[in-house]
Amino acid sequence: MWSRGICCDECNNAISFSEDNLRESLSHAFASVGAANDEQEATKVAVEFAGRNFVAADGNADMQVAGSSFDRDAKTLVAPLPAGLEAQAERWAKLMQSHGLGPEDVDGKLQLAPGDPGPTLPTGPARREYDLSVGGRIEHKRVFFKLALELLAYYRHDLAVRGELSEARRFARHGSGTFRGKPDARSEGSGLLGSEPRPDVFNAIEVWSVRKSVLFRVVFLGPLVFTGTLTTEWRGDPFRAAYAFDARNPANVIARGYTEGDGPNLAIWFDRVKDESVATAVTALEAISLRLAELRPPPAREPPPDINVLREAVKARLAKMPPKKQRSHRPGT
Repeated sequence: MWSRGICCDECNNAISFSEDNLRESLSHAFASVGAANDEQEATKVAVEFAGRNFVAADGNADMQVAGSSFDRDAKTLVAPLPAGLEAQAERWAKLMQSHGLGPEDVDGKLQLAPGDPGPTLPTGPARREYDLSVGGRIEHKRVFFKLALELLAYYRHDLAVRGELSEARRFARHGSGTFRGKPDARSEGSGLLGSEPRPDVFNAIEVWSVRKSVLFRVVFLGPLVFTGTLTTEWRGDPFRAAYAFDARNPANVIARGYTEGDGPNLAIWFDRVKDESVATAVTALEAISLRLAELRPPPAREPPPDINVLREAVKARLAKMPPKKQRSHRPGT
């Protein structure tokens, strides 16, 4: 959010590893529902399926072109073609140049053969693809605490630096102490997000007081919700603060505000609530991902190029490339 204006460089650097750890744990879920970063770039993750590599984003996955190989029986180089004539010519021109071949060798050396169609990923995610350790690690909890304290400091710096929150600040900065952050789909939160229609997926952070307690709630993609307690010794002003934005378009802020007065307490929590919250989150993410995948089907595989057209494109590319440099051998080597 506002790290550079609220937290010093030393604190931001100290927690950067924890933030990276949390981001990595959430990456598959983010990619499966089309979440993007501040530059509007879709979250992408590598997926291995049936011995092939895919890149997943926007709820779908594209199979990646395999590297070149040598067929010992046929004594030939094999290089699967990428999409697009220009990319195909570039790949084969570089491969031929690396073996000392030029434009005059293209007609006799470059041939096309049917390729393996490869596997097709099932539509939508599988449950094993979600990292359900999110929120359970100390690194993740430190980020939750940092977000909550940072939000409070943005609106009321005087409250964020009060002594009652000193242990919470140390936990965010150093990871010292014992604090809980738990899956919790039941708690209402600060009450500031309201019941208005929200984007399909959104992220949010809330922090608020309830008598002597200061609580927080962090939301990822809507279904993934965690709550926790910053202190139970609060003697400062009662308050509520919240910030939420569209996960697919982070510039779209859907809630932002601060108000005086206590907010609701957390729901009563026990082990069954954790299991219930995790199961609810996974089911909701699966539904969102499947809906997105059906709206954005992967591109159809293009037909193979005309061999004569491909050869001419490779010749033209090779003609523009400098000849491969020969290794110099010093006497006696």
